[in-house]
Amino acid sequence: MKAFLQLLFISLLFSSCAQVVAPTGGEKDIEPPVAVDMEPENESINFKAKKIVIDFDEFIQLRNLKDELIVSPPLKYSLESKVRGKSLELRFEDTLKENTTYVLNFGKAIVDLREGNPIDNFQYVFSTGPEIDSLKIEGIVIDAFGLKLEESVYVMLYPNFENDSFPMLDLPSYVGRTNKEGKFKITNIQQGTYKLFALKDVNNNYLFDRPTEKIAFVEEPLKLKNHLDSLKLFTFLQDREQQFIKKQTVKETKLTLAFNKTLSSLSYVGVDTTLADVLILPQLNKTRDTATFWFNQMNKQRIQLAIFDDTLFADTIKFKIDSVSKNTKFKLAAKFPSTFNYYQPLLLTFNRPISTVDTSSIIILTQDSTKIDYRFERDSTIEERIFLNFEFEEDSSYHLVLLPSAVTDIYGNTMDSLDEKFKFNNPSDFGTLLVRISSLDSSQKIILLTNSSGKELRRKVTNSNQISFVNLRAGEYGLKMIVDANQNGKWDTGEFLENLQPEKVILFNESITVRSNWDKEIDWIILQ
Repeated sequence: MKAFLQLLFISLLFSSCAQVVAPTGGEKDIEPPVAVDMEPENESINFKAKKIVIDFDEFIQLRNLKDELIVSPPLKYSLESKVRGKSLELRFEDTLKENTTYVLNFGKAIVDLREGNPIDNFQYVFSTGPEIDSLKIEGIVIDAFGLKLEESVYVMLYPNFENDSFPMLDLPSYVGRTNKEGKFKITNIQQGTYKLFALKDVNNNYLFDRPTEKIAFVEEPLKLKNHLDSLKLFTFLQDREQQFIKKQTVKETKLTLAFNKTLSSLSYVGVDTTLADVLILPQLNKTRDTATFWFNQMNKQRIQLAIFDDTLFADTIKFKIDSVSKNTKFKLAAKFPSTFNYYQPLLLTFNRPISTVDTSSIIILTQDSTKIDYRFERDSTIEERIFLNFEFEEDSSYHLVLLPSAVTDIYGNTMDSLDEKFKFNNPSDFGTLLVRISSLDSSQKIILLTNSSGKELRRKVTNSNQISFVNLRAGEYGLKMIVDANQNGKWDTGEFLENLQPEKVILFNESITVRSNWDKEIDWIILQ
């Protein structure tokens, strides 16, 4: 009996110390569902059904069906969908067209219930006529200026295009959509002649009905008898935006107007105000999209100004001008730099326009305090800037002194004295890039030098096929070319109703390394 009790105690001890482990579920499921049966069967002809049922080998769910599913030709009403375990049921509300092949591309909408593995681009095809159409087109969609691949752009075919407004009014007969690589494919097309149009559809209605929608098109109709597999479409945004003032800023005596587009010709008139009595200086920046007005000092004076840009724009603005605060001193607009570029004059930019300069109160000294002769120059376009030009020696420091009476602003204020040391960098700190272009005629072109991220750094408008960029810091650069067809010195977008494509843009397909104190030469072969 004692032995029996000892055995029972040991058994209970081991059972109480045992760790309970949940059974493992085996390897992770990475396989998508597989369609095992369809009713009616895939690629049915003389289709008259109102319902489609697709059975899979495992339980499924739908994910983003509205965004993923593309029906070609598009339906007026969305398909009704219902998941029943391993089955997907689809019902039509539309009356289907006669003798038409329909393609239902589900994208990645059908996934398994457990792991969410999608069936990639699962298609169900049927024809309401006696045969399945089999032609297809493939291609790529690219942004016309940035040359970036365009994702989620609808590419559409229209058989009836006598009316130029067909993409604004009519639904396409066939539709596809670009993937992340900008590629598209439209299958099961009937032989015929079509117009090809692409749309970055903002409201998902397959109609070009918003000015903010990017488009692309092929000028000539496509006569489809065989497959096409190398189409290229370049998207652009039509220039439909009206001119307007996007930002109005008033600070003391300064009014700044920032426009959304370049101004053709700026004009202005005072409303109940004689501008000759209050306006001192109007300015328009180099890019012609910002206007600055400097007014007399007045104690919170209200002013109305009518602004015009030829016949394209007119607006009346109201603002309040005040006197310059005693705390707003006349001074340099930015901190005085310790190093200037050797290839430019000494540039001084002030926070208000300059009225007079007393050159006898501007002194430049060498390291040993020897006074240097310099040439003084006013900037002809920017009233806040002056240049001081002189012969300097490399690896030498200099001393700039501005006495309080040196520079006076348009309100009669002088700045505090300035006493700063500075030097110039050396030519050996910079490199040069020489570009030779071949296989392109001598028509006008715009060459953009960009940084490694594609941001424009410099531009040259030229007819020459040899271009040089000098005084470049060591680093990685890129090149972009605009074929300036209308020779207006800028890139122009397209216009669908005029059958006008955007101006062609070409990228140099390699990164360019520029080294200090080195001349880099490249040959840019343009393939027509």
